[in-house]
This record gives sequence, structure tokens and C-alpha cells, in this order.
Amino acid sequence: MSIKFAYALRALGHADKTIYAFDTFEGLQMADPSGGPLTIGSYADNHNAFEELTRWGSVIPVVPMKGDARETCKALKKPLSFVWLDIDFDVLMAPVLDVIWPLISVDTVLGIDDVGRPETPSVLPWVDKLTSQGRLTELERHPGNFIRFFRANKG
Repeated sequence: MSIKFAYALRALGHADKTIYAFDTFEGLQMADPSGGPLTIGSYADNHNAFEELTRWGSVIPVVPMKGDARETCKALKKPLSFVWLDIDFDVLMAPVLDVIWPLISVDTVLGIDDVGRPETPSVLPWVDKLTSQGRLTELERHPGNFIRFFRANKG
């Protein structure tokens, strides 16, 4: 997805934007605490993804950030225009959103993947909680793809 987003930025003439791809690049480091089927090592099928993405960074605006996103996202300092959360578990997404929340404005679009996907049972309740608390307003959903888009309610 990072490569697709970076190509879209380039095609739309947004040379001032960069895609930061936060990933362990080693698969999941924990089993799903909510009891879903994902276990340690799930998604560890591409052993050279970090190196490939690093090479792509020489021609498109993408920077891979290897490690636990709960820590590596702290490197972000500038306002964010788009956020794509595909972290599979609420216990991983919540701390990332908390860290980047000050960088998000009412103009930031947040895309959240795996909403309602049976393999990721904690994502839908987490998203529902954020919307019921008034933190996020849903813009669009793609149920067959388990994707929803939001804006932050701030101010």
C-alpha cells in the first residue's frame, strides 16, 4: 500500500508529501489478545520487504520505518494530512493514534483497515468506541474491503 500511496502522491503533484511506512517487517510480534486467529509471526511472508521499500524510496516519496509502530511513530513531528492504520489489533492502534493525535487536524483523513474483518475482531469495537466518543466522524466505508475513512473531531 505504501508504494501505491507514494505513486499517487507523485502523480497528483504533491512533491512536498512523504509516505512513512511503519512496520515490523518481520510479521506480528504478538498474538491477538482479543482471541482472534492471528498469532506471533503472522504476515512474516516477505523477508526482504524492508530492503525493497528502501530501494523504492530513491524514486518515490516513501520512507520505511522498521520496528514497533508504537515506538517508531514518535519520530513524526510535522502535521499529518493522511493516516493509514493497518495494525490489526486495537491494543496496537490505540497507542499509535494517541502519539500522533497532536499531529492530526480536522483536515486529516484517517483510513482504518480491517474494520469488521473476522480475523481482527478488536478493530471494529475500537473504531465504534472512537466514533461514539465523538473523536472520529466517518466519511466513507468499504465493507467488502473492511476499510473506513474518518476525520478527527478536534477543537
